[in-house]
Amino acid sequence: MSELEKRLTPCAETAFWYRFQILIGNIAWGYPSVDRPTIRFDGQKRPGPGFRLSPYEPPVVPKKGLYTITFHDWEGNMVEHPKGCYEFEVEPVVLISVDSGAKLYDYR
Repeated sequence: MSELEKRLTPCAETAFWYRFQILIGNIAWGYPSVDRPTIRFDGQKRPGPGFRLSPYEPPVVPKKGLYTITFHDWEGNMVEHPKGCYEFEVEPVVLISVDSGAKLYDYR
């Protein structure tokens, strides 16, 4: 996860929060969920709409994989991707269920 932090640090110049998305089966999922409380990497409840970039907050995702990323300002509004910050290989730091994320789209 320290490698992910190094890769995300340059992205912090234009964003406050980040969120990850992954396709599992035919369903696109987003982490963290924004419509209900979620757990942070340290076991505490999440106070905001995403994972913090600075100070760095490790993502809590259900499985190792290639995730796309979205960046958001302080209020949670999406901001443009900084160059080179679109997809990242991520692995879980805490075990969570797939459905603890937000179901974004079902491709069936």
